[in-house]
This record gives sequence, structure tokens and C-alpha cells, in this order.
Amino acid sequence: MNSNAKILIVDDKQSNLITLQTILEDVDAEFVQALSGDEALQQILHNDFALAILDVQMPEMDGYELAQFIRGREASKHLPVIFLSAVFSDDYHVFKGYESGAVDFISKPFESRILLNKVHVFLELYKQRRKLQHSGDLYKKTFDGISDMVMIQDENMRILRINKRGCKLLALSEKQILGRTCHELFHGSAVVCKGCRYGESLETRSTCVWEIEHEQIARTFQESSSVLDSDSGERVLIVHVARDITEQKQLERKLIQSEKLEAVGTLAGGIAHDFNNILTAILGYTEISRYMENLSPELDSNLEQIGKAGHRAKELVAQILTFSRKAESKRSPILISPVIKEALKLLRATIPTTIDVIDEISNSRNLVLADSMGIHRIIMNLCTNSFHAIKDERGTITVSLKDLQIPVTEVSRETDMPPGNYLQLVVSDTGQGMNDMLMDNIFDPFFTTKEKEQGTGMGLSVVHGIVHECGGTITVDSESGKGATFTLLFPVIGQVGQAGGASSIIKLGRGAGKILFVDDEPAIRELGKRYLEFLGYTTVMASSGDEALALFRKDRDTFTAVITDQAMSGLPGNLLAEELMRIRSDIPVILCTGYSSAVSEKDALQAGIKAYLAKPIAIQVLAETLQRVIAK
Repeated sequence: MNSNAKILIVDDKQSNLITLQTILEDVDAEFVQALSGDEALQQILHNDFALAILDVQMPEMDGYELAQFIRGREASKHLPVIFLSAVFSDDYHVFKGYESGAVDFISKPFESRILLNKVHVFLELYKQRRKLQHSGDLYKKTFDGISDMVMIQDENMRILRINKRGCKLLALSEKQILGRTCHELFHGSAVVCKGCRYGESLETRSTCVWEIEHEQIARTFQESSSVLDSDSGERVLIVHVARDITEQKQLERKLIQSEKLEAVGTLAGGIAHDFNNILTAILGYTEISRYMENLSPELDSNLEQIGKAGHRAKELVAQILTFSRKAESKRSPILISPVIKEALKLLRATIPTTIDVIDEISNSRNLVLADSMGIHRIIMNLCTNSFHAIKDERGTITVSLKDLQIPVTEVSRETDMPPGNYLQLVVSDTGQGMNDMLMDNIFDPFFTTKEKEQGTGMGLSVVHGIVHECGGTITVDSESGKGATFTLLFPVIGQVGQAGGASSIIKLGRGAGKILFVDDEPAIRELGKRYLEFLGYTTVMASSGDEALALFRKDRDTFTAVITDQAMSGLPGNLLAEELMRIRSDIPVILCTGYSSAVSEKDALQAGIKAYLAKPIAIQVLAETLQRVIAK
């Protein structure tokens, strides 16, 4: 509690005083209560108050008489007085209140925030006055010390006074501002800003509060206007307060965006589970068909293409999960050229045919430390920016990738990268380009030149972060009307040799034993049966965790291993594994999942599960995993 700031509240009813103090409980001030005009006078004689809030109708001495006394006393003549009344709200009493020296007249019931805003402003004014009371220019310094923009305007909205904060926000001197209207300065228009309630304040003689975005200075404000009389009493004036809430709004938008991404992630998890089950059947039957005897070369080639398409779909699901943060993004040595080509394929489907996308991607065998989803996002963000820069015109986006060596004698001043081998990724366009001011800010979070519906201003900030996480740099070269070129350098950490023939099928090791296979999808159970019998195992099928548990209890010692799905109605895979291992501690359990947020690979292995496989599962992976867990 600030003992130096006191607020006098006067009402002849104790319940009203308690209610008023409750409304103002968060205000940093000491409250002094008085139940009558005489009690209030005693308090005024012995205290210095920041504000007085008076009831109008009181016995013996009413609020008007008390206000006149306050104004007639030298020590208290500057004390702001606010009237509150539940009975008198007509123009006669409102004007009488102002004639008595009040700064405002609020009729009950009223909005708490209106009174709170007024109290905060007067409390701030009081604190500033106390700090500067020995100064000759007390009013000017107090006015300029308010952290919000404050303007005094006439009925035609012309600015008569403005504080330093207002001058700073408008980037103009006080002389350049005075005499002009606020909408002229904020919007460069003779028309009142959309959403402004200034006129409503004048008409109703009340305080109005609203929010408005001023695009010319790229700021959002919570504004309020209140009517007050000029010193001469000849004209009506408005005190117009504007609080900058730009950062608050940015945080709100960021929270909304985060919630949207969370919703997308939840949806992606559900899609991934179902889609991976579908891919399991497609890839599984394709694989097992390729192992059939007397398969014609043409049919084998067709099946190979189906398999390749299925694996591309599998990778796409993994990318969706990574993007939506439902799968962990891990940096590892990767070839980035295939990732870039894949991203460009997706982009071509969304970019208009009036824009040519030129692919100059070399088949570099150099590895960089990155994650594929990060590289994918870099391409998507940079090319989307290029698309918006070209807009509705014909144009070209060029994406190139090549090896680059920086010799010891030629360290790059622009990128500040040490000598060594790099992969250079360049994305250029023939769009509208940028001036120097824009280039200085493009990597800042939330900075954008696009319309609201086209972006959040986070794209290039994200790109910048990903590149630096990979140990690289990003620079931009542009001029207005001449397009833009983004150059990215990634340090090379090694090389990979030429890949062998990926299309050939691999000889599978045969096994022996009895496998309990559990999955609630009939197609997956049928595929699992074919897989296992092809590999030499005998099988027992179960469609749920409860059924599997019952089968295992009947014949526990005959099973060699158990393969179970995770996401099933009833008893899920991880809990089934716990029950099975409780019955027989040495039974090897393999947990399979299309996608599960309930149990990770680390959790599964710590719980004693011998292997964790992500669907779709290749027959070779299943064969090797079974041999490994059974051997243990």
C-alpha cells in the first residue's frame, strides 16, 4: 500500500463505501472513508488527498456543498472530485456537479473499469505532482510524465495540448501537432478513424473506451475520451488518453496461433494413426507380393513403384507430425537436396501457373547437420514470401543448391563464416523487392508487410532460427522493384557414397516359434498372419488386448513372442505388455504404433518392452526384430 497516496471516499451509507473500496481494491493507494460531509471536512483539513469520490445526496451537507468547500480552500482547490450518484443523473444535476468543481459525474450503476481508469489517471497525475511540486512548470512536467499518450482536444477534435509520449509515438514535434486533428495525424485522413467514440463522449458527456489499430504508425491502442471544461468555461474540451497495447495484442495473437497449432497437432496425430494403418496394409501386401515366385519383371516393377509411393506417403506423415510438434525434431547428418526437391513438388501445386519455379538443385553428396522438417520449412517459407512478393504478376522463383568452398584467404565478410566447405542454398525471385529499411527488419518476429490474412510476420524469423541452429547463416540482397535473393550457407560435416540399388528385395532370415499377434484392425491382423507365416512362424491372432490376455493365460508357456498394437479399445498395448510380463517375465513383447502420444519408445523400453516399431513396418524390419528379441 502506498501511504503517500490517499483517496477520500464519502457516502452516508457504510455498505456503499465497502462496495466502492472493493471495486478499487487493486489501486495502489490508501483509502479514507467518511460517512458525512462534516467527517470529510475533518479529513481534508488533516490530509493531502490524490482524489475525492463523493456521493451527491447526503444529509446536512450534500456533495455539492462539500465540493464547493474543497474548491474554496487554497490547500485543496486542485483536488480532483468525482461525483457518484444513483438518484441524480439528469443534465441539471450533472451541470451542477461541474459548477461545484467536479472533474466528472458518474451515474450509478456504472462500469467498474470506467471508474478504475479515471482513478488510475488521477492517481498517476497526483504521484507526478508530488514528485515535481517544487518545480515552477508542475503541470507541464506532470502531463509529460504520463506514460500513455494524452491529448487535450476541442469539440472539433483539434489537438490543443499533447504530452511528450504522444509526440514520440507520432514522431513529430509539439509545434507540428498542435491545431491538427488526431485522425489526420494517425491516418492522414480528414475522416474520423473507424471505431472512434470521441463524438459519443461529446454527445453523452461521458467517458468512452475503445480499441483501435493505427496502421500508419503500426501500433494498437486502448483509447478513452472524457469531457472536461476549459479554464474559461467558454468551450468544451476532451481529454483523450491512448494506451499502447501493441505488445499485448501480439502476445494474444501468438497465443491464438499456438492454440491453432495445438489443434492441428491433435488432428495430425489422429490422421497419422489411421493413415499409417492404411499404409501398413498397402506396403505390407506390396512387399509380400514381391517375394512370390514366378513374378514377371513388369509386375515386379509395378509393385516397386507402389512401394516407393507408399514410402513417400510414410515420410509425409512423419513431416506432418514433426511440423505440428507431435514428433520430435532431431538434427542428424542428412542430404538436403532430396528434401528441397520434395518441398518444391508440394509448392508447385499451390503456386499459380503464372509463376515459374526453376529448380537448380545439384545432387550434392555433402551432408549437413539438420533435420529434414527444418529444411522443408525453410523452402516453404522463403518460396511463399517470393510468391507474395510477385503477387498477381508473371514472375520467376529460382531455387539453387551447390557446393561452396571458402578458402582460408577469402573469409566472407558478409556472412562472417570461417573457411571450409559449405552447401549454398539460394532462393531468388523477380518480385517487388525491398528497400534498406525493410531489409533491416525482415528477420524480426511479427514484422510483416503483408495483409493480415496473408501472414503473421513469423516466417522469416523462423527461417533465421532454423539456419542458425544448423550452424549456418542467411543474408538477403534486394532493391525496390528488382526482386530479392536470400543466400543460406550450411556447414558441411561429411560426405556419403553413392547409394546402392534400393529396388532389389532382400533375402529374409527364417524363424521358428509361436507368435501371438494383437491388433484391432482386421486388415492388419491378416497381413501380420501372412508376414509371420511367410517367415516360418506359427500364429495366434487376437483382436483386442483383453482377448490376447485371455489366450496367453490359457497357454502361457507355448508362446515365443508377442506383437501388439498400442492404440486399441479396452486394454492398450503398453498395459497389455505389463500384464503379460507379470504372468511370464521372460516373454518378449514388441509394441507397434501408427502414432501414440500415450507412450514413447523410451517409455516402452524402460517398462521392459523389448522393441518399439512405428507403422508401417517393413517385413525385413519385422524379421530382424523378431530374431533379435527372441535371441535375447
